[in-house]
Amino acid sequence: MQVITRLCLFYFILTLICSCQLQKENIYLEHFKEVNALASISKVEAKNPDDYPDIQTFSNTNACLESYKNLRKEGYVMLGYALFDYEGKLSEGLAIETGKKIGAHKVLLARELGNSGVLNTLSSENDKGFQGAQIFEDLVHQSQERKSFIETEYFHSVLFLVKRSID
Repeated sequence: MQVITRLCLFYFILTLICSCQLQKENIYLEHFKEVNALASISKVEAKNPDDYPDIQTFSNTNACLESYKNLRKEGYVMLGYALFDYEGKLSEGLAIETGKKIGAHKVLLARELGNSGVLNTLSSENDKGFQGAQIFEDLVHQSQERKSFIETEYFHSVLFLVKRSID
C-alpha cells in the first residue's frame, strides 16, 4: 500500500512540474506594444484564424528594420512590436504563436547578443524610415540603457505585420 501511495505521490509531483513548464509565459506577448489596431487597418487581406504567420529571422535589428521598410512597399503594415532582453535565444515558436494570437500575417524576428554593440550603430537610414516612430525611440532608449550584459543575454526585436490588399 505504501508503494502505491508513494508512486501516486511521485506521479502527482511529476505532473505538477510538467504542467508548470507547459504554462510558461509568453515573453513576446508580455512585451508587445501595439502600433496599429487590426480593426483600424483598411483592406487587410483575409486570413484563416487557424493559419500561422510567416516568420523571417535576422541576425541583427538593422536588417529586421530594413526588411520592414521594403515590405511596406508590398502593402505590409505594422501591428506592433516587442523589444526585450532575455538570457539566451527565445523560441521562434513563441513569436509565431504571438503573431497568430494578434492576427499577424508576418513576423520579423531579430535576436542578437546583448553585448554585440550592434544596437549602438543603428543606421541613419533606418532613422529616416522611422522618424518620430515609437519603435525607433524605444530602440535608441534600449541601446543607451544596455551597458554590460553577460555573454548569453540576447536582445530580441520582433515586428508583427499584416498585409493590406493593394489595388
